[in-house]
Amino acid sequence: MRKIKEEIQFQQNDCGPCCLSMILNYYDYQITVPELSSQLSKKNGWSMLDLKTVAAKYYLQSNVFKITDLKGFDKLQCPLVLFWESSHFVVLESISENIVIVDPSIGHVKLNRNEFNQKFSGFAMSFVKNEHFQKRKLSKLRYVKEFNKAEVWSLNFSKKYLLLLLIYNMLLFLAPVVISLFISDLQKSKAYNLIWLALLLFVVAIVVFLLEREKASAVLKLERDSTYKIYQKIMFQKDSTLSKYHSGDILTRIFSNSEICRFISIDLPNIVSSVILFTTVSVYLVYRIGHLSIFLIFFVLSIGILNGIFVKPLIGLSKKEGYKLSDFRSVSNDGITSHGYLFNSGAIKNYLNKFLNSLSSYIQFSDEKNKFEALATTAQQASNLFFSMLISLLGLSLVILFPKSSGNVSLLMSSGMILVTPVMSVVSSIVNFAVSYPSFIRLVELINSLEHVSDEQIMENGEIEISNLSFKYPEMKYNIFHNFTVKISQGEQVIITGASGTGKTTLINLILGLEEEYEGEVIVGGVNTKLSNLDLRKDVCYISQPSKLFKGTLKENLELYLDSYHYDELVKLSDKIGLSELMNDISNFENILLLEDGRNFSLGQRQRLTLLRAFLGKYKLVIFDEPTSNLDFSHAKQIFSLIEKIDATKIIITHDKQFLDSSQTIIDLGGQNGYKIMQN
Repeated sequence: MRKIKEEIQFQQNDCGPCCLSMILNYYDYQITVPELSSQLSKKNGWSMLDLKTVAAKYYLQSNVFKITDLKGFDKLQCPLVLFWESSHFVVLESISENIVIVDPSIGHVKLNRNEFNQKFSGFAMSFVKNEHFQKRKLSKLRYVKEFNKAEVWSLNFSKKYLLLLLIYNMLLFLAPVVISLFISDLQKSKAYNLIWLALLLFVVAIVVFLLEREKASAVLKLERDSTYKIYQKIMFQKDSTLSKYHSGDILTRIFSNSEICRFISIDLPNIVSSVILFTTVSVYLVYRIGHLSIFLIFFVLSIGILNGIFVKPLIGLSKKEGYKLSDFRSVSNDGITSHGYLFNSGAIKNYLNKFLNSLSSYIQFSDEKNKFEALATTAQQASNLFFSMLISLLGLSLVILFPKSSGNVSLLMSSGMILVTPVMSVVSSIVNFAVSYPSFIRLVELINSLEHVSDEQIMENGEIEISNLSFKYPEMKYNIFHNFTVKISQGEQVIITGASGTGKTTLINLILGLEEEYEGEVIVGGVNTKLSNLDLRKDVCYISQPSKLFKGTLKENLELYLDSYHYDELVKLSDKIGLSELMNDISNFENILLLEDGRNFSLGQRQRLTLLRAFLGKYKLVIFDEPTSNLDFSHAKQIFSLIEKIDATKIIITHDKQFLDSSQTIIDLGGQNGYKIMQN
């Protein structure tokens, strides 16, 4: 049986697609994990039924077996997909005295029977090709296509950078020629020859300095431009698109852009220039010296090829390290953002254990990769040293044998040293590629999975018309809405109420166009939200629950949402909703400092601070989610009075009786027919 080619998962819920990808690749149908994942629109992990459904699309017949002991595998043919630790899928490669599995999170693992029995959850899935199955081979150029599709990185290098790179390589080419001429004329040369040689070395030093500075500048420029493009693409996505990724995983992929930019800006030009330099020096050597130079060229190339054996294992180790780093950053991010909850619930110690396990796993795989990378670096340095000693011995022997040809011998020796430089430089760049390649694949997968963002359409008014709306989330069996129809007039105040889980926030998301996979029609201000995006900054104000306050001043927070506002109006509003006490210690209310999520204020104060923008701006549609949930009766009454005065269509999710009694329309979700619309 052939060895299974490893597929390392990108994130925690990828184990199903990874295992099916390994099975398909085993049967010579080459396919990527993102391509498989796109077959099912699921935010959660796959089930065995999902595996069966998707496998059938590729003409693989599958069957699930309940296995109670290892003898149950005797009649089954590997590879198999196993349900593992009651939450994971792995591929069973072979079973004998030792059992070999391929875990998408760590790769190949050899287990004894006791270890296997402890983790195997009792279900195995077999696969058989049917008569329609056909092999497929993916083009090696697909990565170039993915690179171009991302539209993030530019290969436009500055003319100064390219010119310095050209001059540097010309100097490397001229160096052996100059040295050979110098040695040929050594006995009759005068002091000025030494001056010219020293001048050449000085010029080389200056060029190297300028080139290194340009390299650093090129990396930083590309990193700045590409990181902004990546972040921009991510930030314009709807939450439904990004929700399948953890924020820690997204940050890990974004941070990996620095090493990708370094490869593009330094290693890629280095590979091209090194190949040109090697070819030029080789042709010149063959022309000047003949057959002996061919042996030298072949030997140098052999050293480079031998050093290339480290590339493939490094890619595999870097993939595993990348996944573990992503998992570790996700755990770290969760711990920091949920610190208050963990501390208040006494779960800090247990979470620290989870943190330590994730950290240890990352360190383990990082250490393995670093050791192998050190081995590759050692091999390169040893090759350089070995070649230097060999070329020195060869040169010494030739000088003894052919004393009258010292010039050609010096040319051969110095050219040999020049030849090995571009070859080992290419090897070094390819090793860098092996290390950064998995990061590139992970980042490109994220970028190319993002949806195209259509242009925003200006709303004509605040009228909303929903016709025969049916919607459910992919993981749910039943619809949240079924043939839901309602019309909201311009300027009307509508209350949405209902028990938890009846779809109140989902309805708001559908109105705003944040969910697109639905049947029926949603028209907001004349804009079909399935076809076009609303201008959620200028036309709509949505105060969600909980709402977000960013670290910075109050002014910086307000300017995220408002083009302009009057400071005097801000002060008056703040006084009306009971925020005047915050102005005691500062002369300018706008300069009040907010910590992340407004943690330096009470829940009630935070809620009132987030409501300010709804009263300062001019909108066609204003939506509130429980606007008085953290307020006492007095403050709630003040907020209610201000909301009543807003000149816009208003939708309010609330159970507050003040709003229920004063609104024209009440939509009660979760009734016997799914919803009930009442008019006051």
